[in-house]
Amino acid sequence: MKVVMKQSAPLYFKPSCVSVFFGNVGTSRRAVYHAGHFHFSTTVMTRYRHYKGGIYEFVGDATLESDLTAMVVYRAADGALWIRPGAVFHERVDVDGQQVPRFVRIDD
Repeated sequence: MKVVMKQSAPLYFKPSCVSVFFGNVGTSRRAVYHAGHFHFSTTVMTRYRHYKGGIYEFVGDATLESDLTAMVVYRAADGALWIRPGAVFHERVDVDGQQVPRFVRIDD
């Protein structure tokens, strides 16, 4: 594999470490560029099942800049990234008269 980093604007600082994530839902490979070399690692991602059936992988926690709301970033099977307030991600929803979690962690 060849990784090419393009520079579209002048850099006023030189990053010492750049991380790149790639892969499919369930696993991802992380390439860290540091001191002139790429270092690769494979991690198992935490997966969740949405109450409607979709499988998503947890990417990370984030903070909404405008009001500092805690957010959850997650990736769909097609690679699309989604973001939702943490309180909504972890809330219970009404399905056929029963309260169920919006997302349930899948233990592999």
